[in-house]
Amino acid sequence: MSNNLDQNPITARPTAGHTNQYDPAVYWSKRLGVDGLESVGWQGLGRSFNGWLYRRRAAVFRQVARTYRFERRPPAVLELGPGNGFYVDLWAKIGVRELTGIDIAPPAVARLRRRFPTYQFLSGDIGRPIALPPHAFDVVTAFDLLFHLTDEIAFDQALSSIARALRPGGLVLITDLFPQSTEIRLPHHVSRTAGRYQEALSAVGLDLERRRPVFVLMHPWAEPRTAASRRTAHLWWSFVERTAGHIPGAGAPLGATLYAADSMLAPFVGAGPSTQLWVLRRTQR
Repeated sequence: MSNNLDQNPITARPTAGHTNQYDPAVYWSKRLGVDGLESVGWQGLGRSFNGWLYRRRAAVFRQVARTYRFERRPPAVLELGPGNGFYVDLWAKIGVRELTGIDIAPPAVARLRRRFPTYQFLSGDIGRPIALPPHAFDVVTAFDLLFHLTDEIAFDQALSSIARALRPGGLVLITDLFPQSTEIRLPHHVSRTAGRYQEALSAVGLDLERRRPVFVLMHPWAEPRTAASRRTAHLWWSFVERTAGHIPGAGAPLGATLYAADSMLAPFVGAGPSTQLWVLRRTQR
């Protein structure tokens, strides 16, 4: 799925009495009707910059795959919101033989079935009760997915379904912004706080085991702490948007430079100021 916010999350705040007109099936069927990284990436930043964003995501995925030795013991994978198949391709490259993908957008499902005929792809809304085989998967992923479930009941339902589908001791991989104190709420995006996540995950028997930063400079910061840092972060991301989105040919060198910077900085920034990858384990019960 996408991590495009269509607004700068630095300035986004919850809105009292917010009325949500977002229809996920309609929205994602329209976006995923067109193939390519911008269908799931940051719209307006161009193919080249999005290519570097996803190269960084792939690097973090491979780090986790090495840590958990997925190549040596290929897991049975349930991927939620596989979109254009970016992560499906990564799973295939490390030798995964059993993979089921569930996406709300029929165009995506049809395309994935053609591209990966040995895997299973189904149409479905993970925010609603869905018939998944219990305890059938070693790994369940929700890459840039759960923040598109803007309804709280749908969010809790998705976590319950994830836990039910996972074998005891299995892993869940989730990417989101995980702000510390204030959720980021937009029409088609709700990044819940780390505390809200941990409470909801614990309630379904999922324990946080590891956190890895995905981006440092390549993506807006979730929650700058001071007025000065908010202004700096806003100016920085405005520069990235103007450069990558409006200067022909600038997306590739800017993306390459920031990719190198994020790769160097990530080991030193803890969980990171922006998108994080959480690895959770289902308790043995």
